[in-house]
Amino acid sequence: MQNKDRCVVTGLGIATSIGCTPEEFWNSLICANSGISIDNNLGHIGKIANETIPHGLSERQLKKIDRFTMLSFAATKQAISSAGLVINQDNKDQTGLLIGNSLGGWSYVEDQMYDLYRGDMRAINSYVATAWFPSAPQGEISIQLGIGGYSKTFSAEKLSSGYAIEHACYLIKKNYLEHVIAGGSEAPLTPLVTQSLIRSGEISLKENKFQQLALGEGAAMLSLESFGSAAKRNCNIYAEILETAISSNVQESIKKVLEETGEKLSGIDLIITGNPLEKRNHEALKLIDMLYSNIEKPHLVSTQALCGNTLGASMAIDILAACLIFKNQEIPPTSKNLEKHQQFGFKTLKETTAASINKILLVEIDNYGQCMSIFLKKVN
Repeated sequence: MQNKDRCVVTGLGIATSIGCTPEEFWNSLICANSGISIDNNLGHIGKIANETIPHGLSERQLKKIDRFTMLSFAATKQAISSAGLVINQDNKDQTGLLIGNSLGGWSYVEDQMYDLYRGDMRAINSYVATAWFPSAPQGEISIQLGIGGYSKTFSAEKLSSGYAIEHACYLIKKNYLEHVIAGGSEAPLTPLVTQSLIRSGEISLKENKFQQLALGEGAAMLSLESFGSAAKRNCNIYAEILETAISSNVQESIKKVLEETGEKLSGIDLIITGNPLEKRNHEALKLIDMLYSNIEKPHLVSTQALCGNTLGASMAIDILAACLIFKNQEIPPTSKNLEKHQQFGFKTLKETTAASINKILLVEIDNYGQCMSIFLKKVN
């Protein structure tokens, strides 16, 4: 494979309930510090304290945008800075922006909809039209940061940011763009959204065998470019995204990604997946377990057990976690609320452990049974 055909991660940005910089996020991961709290109206949630979000926006700007756009801003600015990328007239049209989001901006519009119902059209802020829809961050960030290249928003439930990153890799490998900022953002912590997700079975407030994952808000953005470009700029490379695969069957998505990369199950050092206490992830692990058969199983990590189900941002957050694992060559401990759960023989840890980690498999499944697998490799 030529260097220009290789897509690598060169910048990281994040905002979650367990950290609003990569350093804070990593420190929470290795200490298994949970960002889940209890809200009297919303139940268990992963909410970010406003004062910790490094968005850099003025009060006037904040009045025009929803919270998920604000989180996108914070993560995007970090990713660009982390990559040492300066967007200017020379490269702005060769820099793209791809964002995954599932729900849009209900924290901005929900209260106003109640007022509209009780009153009349004068209750609606004029910025509702540009603040609530899923592609709002794409437009606002492109304008504010001067990104002029191909941009797109992906809405595909929990796979939203996965699709954004998959398409970003395609654009890089085909040399359509030099740089792509890609990831996902979600801010679903409102009464209407929470009740909708409960009714759809996405989350549950009931205690049962499969304690449903707490709902969380968050964003993660990655700076992507070709290996050749990264080498030319002499910048840090966190990981190479080798391949992605999508299927209605978790086993088939893993088989596809292994076939395309020429890798083997036995070569995978770590699997990052959704919270195994969530029923669909529990069932997915059963199928993965069947694939391994007599092969020794790798370690298992779940970021969502600490920061909650971040819906469309989930896969981007997990890729960022994988990049930090490669960088630090340490495996974070298993979340305390997973220790008593049977993990089908996958390795779990009670404390952070140094290890040689060169290949990581990400597996995510949405509420409709669609599965995406992403294979990442450490670049030496």
